[in-house]
Amino acid sequence: MEITDSINDILRRQHFGGDYLVGIENRLEELKSLIGIGFDDVRMLGVYGIGKTTIGKVLYDLISCQFDGVSFLQNVREQSILQLQKELLIDITGVEDKNLNDVDKGINVIKRKLRPKKVLIVLDDVDCSSQLEYLVPDRDWIGEGSRIIITTRDKHLLVEHGVDAIYEVQGLDFEESINLFSLYAFARSCPEQGYEELSRYIVNYAKGLPLALKVFGSSLHGRTISEWEEVLDKQKHVPMKEIHDVLKIREERELVSRILDGADQAIATLYDMSLLTFSNNKIMMHPLVRQMGQEVVRQECPGEPGKQSRLWRSKDVHSILSKNEGTDAIEGIFLNISASEVSRCTSLEKLPSSIWELDSLAHLDLSHCSRLQKLPEIQWNLYSMDHLNLAFCKKLKRLPEGLCKLKCLKTLNVIGCSELDRLPKSLESLECLEKLCASDASLITPQLHYSLTGLCSLKILDVHGTCLTQGAISSDIGSFHSLEELDLSYCNLTEGGIPDDICCLYSLRVLDLSGNHFLRLP
Repeated sequence: MEITDSINDILRRQHFGGDYLVGIENRLEELKSLIGIGFDDVRMLGVYGIGKTTIGKVLYDLISCQFDGVSFLQNVREQSILQLQKELLIDITGVEDKNLNDVDKGINVIKRKLRPKKVLIVLDDVDCSSQLEYLVPDRDWIGEGSRIIITTRDKHLLVEHGVDAIYEVQGLDFEESINLFSLYAFARSCPEQGYEELSRYIVNYAKGLPLALKVFGSSLHGRTISEWEEVLDKQKHVPMKEIHDVLKIREERELVSRILDGADQAIATLYDMSLLTFSNNKIMMHPLVRQMGQEVVRQECPGEPGKQSRLWRSKDVHSILSKNEGTDAIEGIFLNISASEVSRCTSLEKLPSSIWELDSLAHLDLSHCSRLQKLPEIQWNLYSMDHLNLAFCKKLKRLPEGLCKLKCLKTLNVIGCSELDRLPKSLESLECLEKLCASDASLITPQLHYSLTGLCSLKILDVHGTCLTQGAISSDIGSFHSLEELDLSYCNLTEGGIPDDICCLYSLRVLDLSGNHFLRLP
């Protein structure tokens, strides 16, 4: 019996429901330690993250024999609460209650039937608190030693319901990812000879997401290297349907309503749903989720990018701007040109004046347009644009004198604009500007400060690596009462280059003066 159980256990861990379960052993051990089998208390365990349903099902199969009654309610979000109550009662008691037609009555029946039993209940893919309230509202309603496992995309639901422990299922590491991908692509645990580099590319792109590794591996199984390259090139523009359909499910109305409440709450919501991570003070989104969002936008007007709300493909942006085909539907443009992405747009030296006719344009990203020499003058006030990114436009010599007409601009990025030797005097009229990034630009003029005096909302000023001459930092710098972060590192500042008024920056939290040539602070 002991040998049979061991064999069954190995089989479960290696291949389950048609899926290879790579890297699940350690995660199962962590879960089992949290759920505490063998103790008489009643415990609720919350599980979220990548692969939560799979690991919940495997754990359920492994421990279900130790309970009087068991129930695995799959895809809770897609079923009515009344139907779920009926399924739960049938699973635990083996009897269908045909008179059950009301959820309030259902919760009372659950309380009466489950109280004397030691049960294991798994609620898979919960997405709202009412599902928990009408299925597992209280520990006192079930027998001693019972365990409840709740899987969800929303960590906040688990906190709100007061579970005893929360477990985040981490994505696969590189070795686990290459193993899983190879099992589907080559039916072996490592890539075949000649496919190593392409396999590493796919694994790095999938970033530990089992779904992506499985879909990529299955679709590439038995194909030649040239066919692999063709599939991967197509994937850059249109995501695989299997991945797109699964990820698109996460675009819920509830999430949209939360996003409308404000950025902070939206970021917290997306993080709780495992759609965002934080690393080195940056917010990171899985590239497959980003690509899914791009595909949703592309489908708004397929074949007519000028009518899309956002543009990111360089050839679309180049075509629309050069042919003046933009419409009021465009809210954002992301144009990040690199040799590996698009070659024919690297010759972009200027933009047509029609760029400022896109009344809904809120975000214009022209970073790394290495040959862009100037921006067209702005003829009238614009109230939609809040972000202008010109980072590493190394040939950019001037900013429009009418920059002050971007009335709602909050972020201006001219990092690495090595030929930009001054900021326009009109910059001081940007009363909404909160962040100015100008590191490694050539702002050597002593009048730098006078371009900034009117920036009453400025919170972040970064001129790291900019060669500032004596007097470039004015003596009344203390008037920037809203300034929170100031980076003057490696700016060639000498003795006396830091005015005394810097002590009056009452809101300042971060000050970087490293790499300069002075001995004393004011």
